Amino acid sequence: MSRHFELETANSHQRDNLGSTALSAVNALSIATGRPWEDVFHALEDQAVYYGQMPDNKVCTYGLIAAMGYAPAPKPRRCGTQQDVSSWLLAAYPGITSAIVVSVRDKDHYAVRRIQALMPALGPAGKELTMRDTKAGLAYHHIVKVYLPAEETGLTVTVPPVHIVSRHSALPENHFGYMFYQPNPRQNFIGDCVIRAYSALLNVDWGTALRQLARSCELNLTTVNAGLVYQYLLSELRCTHHEAIRIGGHPIKGVDFCAQMNARFHDGERIFAQVGPHHVAAVIPDPQTRVHPRYVIADSWDSSYEYFGHYWVYTPPAAEKPAEPVGEPLTEVREGLHIVHPRYGEGDILTLDEARDRCVVRFGDGTERPLSASWVLQKCVNT
Repeated sequence: MSRHFELETANSHQRDNLGSTALSAVNALSIATGRPWEDVFHALEDQAVYYGQMPDNKVCTYGLIAAMGYAPAPKPRRCGTQQDVSSWLLAAYPGITSAIVVSVRDKDHYAVRRIQALMPALGPAGKELTMRDTKAGLAYHHIVKVYLPAEETGLTVTVPPVHIVSRHSALPENHFGYMFYQPNPRQNFIGDCVIRAYSALLNVDWGTALRQLARSCELNLTTVNAGLVYQYLLSELRCTHHEAIRIGGHPIKGVDFCAQMNARFHDGERIFAQVGPHHVAAVIPDPQTRVHPRYVIADSWDSSYEYFGHYWVYTPPAAEKPAEPVGEPLTEVREGLHIVHPRYGEGDILTLDEARDRCVVRFGDGTERPLSASWVLQKCVNT
C-alpha cells in the first residue's frame, strides 16, 4: 500500500467499503471536518430533501460538500495524481488543514467517481498530504476536482442549482383504481417510487419518508430504494406480509388488486405493494370516498394495469378517543341545529325525517353522515 494512502472509516459500523459516491463523500467529510459520520449523513438527507432528489444523486453530493464549507479550487492542468495535487496544494495553500478531492479510475471512466479526503501528515521529506478512505487510493488515482475549506483559503463556496425533472407526457386522470399522487417537494419525476409509496403508506410528507428510509440505509449501508431498506422498516411498523394474489394461477393487475383490497379490508388499512419486478406503490383508501373505503393506487403514474406481486398491510394506530363534548343537553332535534357529536365533533343538521327517525348531519371536515334522530337527542349536545 502506498505511503500516500491511509485506510480509514469514520462510520461506527467499521465497514471496509461504504459503497456509493455519496457515502464516500460522507466518510471523507467526516474525516476532514471531525464531525460524527451520522451528522454528516443527516446533512446529506437535508440536501436530498432540498433538491427533491435521491441521496445518491450527484447534485446532493456536491450540495453536501458546499454545505460543509468547502469551495472549488483551481487545479493545474498537469496535476492529475494524488501526489501531484498534494505537492501543488502545499505550495499554494501551505496552511490548509484538509482537502476534498473527486477521483476517477482513469480519464475514460469519469462516471465511476469517489470522494476522498486529503489530510496533512509528516512524511520522510517533511509535510505531505495523505489520502484517507475506505478503498485503496490507487484504484481511484486520477483527481478531477479539488475542494478546500472556504474559511482557510478565501475561496467562494458554490452551491449547485436546483433542476426540475419534469414529466413530458400529460399527467394521468384519476379513475377507478388509481389516484394521482406526487409528494416530491420539487415535483420531480425521478426514481423515488419507494419514497412515494412509503409517504402514502404512512400519510407523511416526502421528506419525512426519505429520512426514515435513510435511517435504515444508514444501518444497512445501501441505497434508499433497496428492498433490504424498506422491508426492514415495514417489519418495524409490524406490517403483515402477504404473497401475491393469484386467480386461476395467474397474478392479477392493479385494478383487480384494488377490488380485492376493497373486499378484504374495512378499517383504514394501507398497503405497500410490489408492482412488476422494479416498482413499488401504495394502495390506500381513496380520501374522496366518504361512505366506504374504496382502495386506489396512490402514485405519480398509473400502474393499475400492471401485475401486482407480494404486499404488506399496515394498520394505522387507533386514534385517541376524543374528550366528552361539553355543552347543554339537547331538548329537540330540528333542521339547522348546531350540535357537537361525541366522536365527530361539531356539525349542523341538514335534513330531518321524523317518521323514519333519521337525520343527516354535516360535520366540520365536510362529511355528511346519516344518524338516528333519537340517538342524536340523547348523545349530542348544543354549544
